[in-house]
Amino acid sequence: MARERVKKQVYQKITGGFLKLPGMDRRIKPHEKVELTEEQVALAPNQFKLLGSKSAVGVSAVDHKKKDTTPIKGQKYTIKVATPGWYDVFSEGDKQMNNTKLREDAAKALVDRLESATA
Repeated sequence: MARERVKKQVYQKITGGFLKLPGMDRRIKPHEKVELTEEQVALAPNQFKLLGSKSAVGVSAVDHKKKDTTPIKGQKYTIKVATPGWYDVFSEGDKQMNNTKLREDAAKALVDRLESATA
């Protein structure tokens, strides 16, 4: 039996306070842009504004988490322990260069790539 694909569109929460909808594993923050189905929006009437489809709006639910990680010429990078077994890469100005925690070998590879890009 073929499963019908649920069409999601991008909405922005227009009210204050956090909101947890059934079927979502996280809370929606005030003014956050999220992809929702019409059924999910119907559960919280007057709390969302339709922005359009994902391709038309050009955003995803995680766009606000992206960081500018442009390497700077001649800059040195250091590896710091985030939690045991996981590491973060920082520039000389204490700017975090990775979006998620990395294992030690991946962190070393990122430092090598950044330093070779700025050489």
